[in-house]
Amino acid sequence: MAQSGDADSGVEAVGVGSAGVTRRGFVAAVGSVSAGLGLGACSSAAVRGQATASEAVPLDLDATAQAALIRRGELSPVELLEATIERIERVNPVINAVVAHDYQRAMDRARLQTEQLAGGGAPVGPLFGVPYLVKDLAAVAGMPMQMGSRLYRGFVPSEDDVTVSACRAAGMNVIGKTATPEFGLIGSTESVLTGPTRNPWSLAHSPGGSSGGAGAAVAAGMLPVASGSDGGGSIRIPSSNCGVFGLKPGMGRVRGSGSALPEGLSVKLALSRSVRDSALMLSIYENPGADAVGLVSEPLTRPLRVGLIVADHFGRAPHAEVAAAVTATGALLEDLGHRVEPWRFPFDGALMMDHFMSLWTQFAKSERDRARARGLDPELVLEPWTLGLAAMGDERTPERVAASLEWLNALGRDPRIFGDCDVLLSPVLSTPPARIGEQSPVAPFAPMYQDVLAYVSYTPLANLVGQCAMSVPLAWTAGGLPVGSHFMAPRGQDALLLQLAYQLEQARPWADRWAPNSARYL
Repeated sequence: MAQSGDADSGVEAVGVGSAGVTRRGFVAAVGSVSAGLGLGACSSAAVRGQATASEAVPLDLDATAQAALIRRGELSPVELLEATIERIERVNPVINAVVAHDYQRAMDRARLQTEQLAGGGAPVGPLFGVPYLVKDLAAVAGMPMQMGSRLYRGFVPSEDDVTVSACRAAGMNVIGKTATPEFGLIGSTESVLTGPTRNPWSLAHSPGGSSGGAGAAVAAGMLPVASGSDGGGSIRIPSSNCGVFGLKPGMGRVRGSGSALPEGLSVKLALSRSVRDSALMLSIYENPGADAVGLVSEPLTRPLRVGLIVADHFGRAPHAEVAAAVTATGALLEDLGHRVEPWRFPFDGALMMDHFMSLWTQFAKSERDRARARGLDPELVLEPWTLGLAAMGDERTPERVAASLEWLNALGRDPRIFGDCDVLLSPVLSTPPARIGEQSPVAPFAPMYQDVLAYVSYTPLANLVGQCAMSVPLAWTAGGLPVGSHFMAPRGQDALLLQLAYQLEQARPWADRWAPNSARYL
């Protein structure tokens, strides 16, 4: 069985690009890994900047390229898994992104896949043999699902989440779980159960949340793509903080997500180093049907009208470096032939966030009530942030929640949100990455509540009205911290966002930028 709460499960980087790698070179690169589970001696004492064994492996392979190597017979699933385990075991003690692993069963699957290819069988699925980490808010049969909470310590589900089943059908090898804050309810990954996850760009800073473990794992080079979910910004926030790409699909687009509120508030997808990996994951996660996006593989070829939003829904200006970053992205869009003009939302931002909290607090309230039903003291198994949200939820009567749903559903039909714009551009967050502790779930609730709402004020709208949205890593602060640019498109325009992302990736590539605390240097 997987080990839960593995604060010392580690990471190491391979990467993203066109360079091939020979089987001999790949095996030599991970020669320190044992032939069994791949848990041999690790170079965790390596000094940053000093070449390590893994440097013999190109650090520029995304998941699409890894799968292509496997299909061509240049790399086996076992070899790729051994290298990935070595990376995790080496880097995770520094980052704390992986909180549970299942190496034995993963190795068994990799061996079966390798034997299948050796016997002349064809790879099954577009990402056959590629290792994958799943955010610990999704069920993986036989692995701990603790959701960052002491309330679920040791819980092991018997069935896979529908998106995990889709990944397995695509040939992916699920090897572990990534950290999340308690129930994904705050924008920093610092749960009491598993401890703080650290940002590979600066260990003093948070990778964000709630898919913080996934963002940190990808930014640290543990593997090129990892699963996430987004109920108020939880894919886009860590993507911004970690300098990786993150797409939030539109409401109802992917398996397991509803097509209306409240079920449609949260959707699942992935965080990745390349746009094409996220595009491929969308094709894997997507609900089949006549309106399916399929695999988007080409950049945008037509000009767009872009609405530029700098101040948040409350009219507050963001941090100066955030404002500079989004303004620079606007200039880049103009250079690419798009029309960019200032934009403001035609609704009361404070009222929108109040309605959002009518929904958000109900999640916390239900978990507190579940603890009580199990005869447990909520104060002993839940964090102060969760308890504070639950107390707010007590104040929201069923009638008030129903009124919020009605207001938000009407907002989702309001054509004035986009007007005649194709996409909207804004910051992802109001500041660069927060420091560890600044968004702590154990801090006093009342002042923290205001800080959190100010920090994440740009992202919830896309969830509330069903828009697709993405964070694109186009800027870094003077201190070297990533700042993502946030794009939103009307519901149903997921393909348009991916095409725009491809265009931006070509214009300002980011794949060769590696964090100082990534596997390239640790």
